[in-house]
Amino acid sequence: MYDNYYNFYIRNLQTNKYMGKGTEEYVRLKRKRNLVAIGIMVYQGTLASELKNIRLDDIDLAKGTIKITSSRRAAERVLPLNATQIGFLIDYIENVKPRLEIICKKTYYADFLFSVENPNFEEDVLQHTRLRIRQIDRKFKSFYQVRTSVITNWLTTHGLRKTQYLAGHRSIGCTERYVPNNLENLIDDINRMHPFNLQ
Repeated sequence: MYDNYYNFYIRNLQTNKYMGKGTEEYVRLKRKRNLVAIGIMVYQGTLASELKNIRLDDIDLAKGTIKITSSRRAAERVLPLNATQIGFLIDYIENVKPRLEIICKKTYYADFLFSVENPNFEEDVLQHTRLRIRQIDRKFKSFYQVRTSVITNWLTTHGLRKTQYLAGHRSIGCTERYVPNNLENLIDDINRMHPFNLQ
């Protein structure tokens, strides 16, 4: 998952190859914006629908945290930022976002981290990015798949209750649905640690 995020960065930002509609500068700025959006889904396990509600005030770069506000589907939570995200976020907030607003002549989303030029955020950012990721990894199907992977990883490292908070699940039952993803590892652990194990 994290390797594919880095590959996405290499393929889409460090390449000089021009792809897309609009001026070369506009396409490059959108790629940087998309990388920040993908980073939040990869490292914080957010729902795609939560991205468009993130405000600039929700990001505390000094503390290295991001607040995901509550929605119909998830509870509010404050999550740590990964060190690799902070540089991209600073560049995006200070340089990329203001420039996109100038190019698009729209500032009515100025308080929000994303959606600066298109109210249809999911089509503008996620659909385009989904196609790019599939070029890197053919097994990739949707961003929900990314969230499932992140939550499964949290279960192994943080346990059930902390994972419930990190994922924004209102009930523990929602988090428990991800436990079968770890069933194989659990069976291995039980076999290894069982007091009557004769291996």
